Amino acid sequence: MIRILKKNSEFKAIYSDNYRIVGKYFVFLIHNQESDILRAGIVCSKKVGIAVIRNKIRRRVKAFFRENYKEINFSRDIILIARKDCASASWQQIVQDLSININKIKQYLA
Repeated sequence: MIRILKKNSEFKAIYSDNYRIVGKYFVFLIHNQESDILRAGIVCSKKVGIAVIRNKIRRRVKAFFRENYKEINFSRDIILIARKDCASASWQQIVQDLSININKIKQYLA
């Protein structure tokens, strides 16, 4: 199961102590301490687009994590920061970028 981060204090903890992976559409911040379950926070600034676009990106990321939860078998806190190019990316491009970077995270944690 995945839990979405919502509290400001949870975000601050990850921002202060993290490992960073930069992808084409997202920047991943991985908390260095292990967690009970996978918890993810999704950040889309106004630079990405209007509210409709930002919410679409958040829904797509949540859908990816729901569909691929079994393959994502680590339990850490992560933040995904959407980059500007993410607004014009297709679903397949987002899935490909997320998959590649999730594999990089697994290699880092191994």
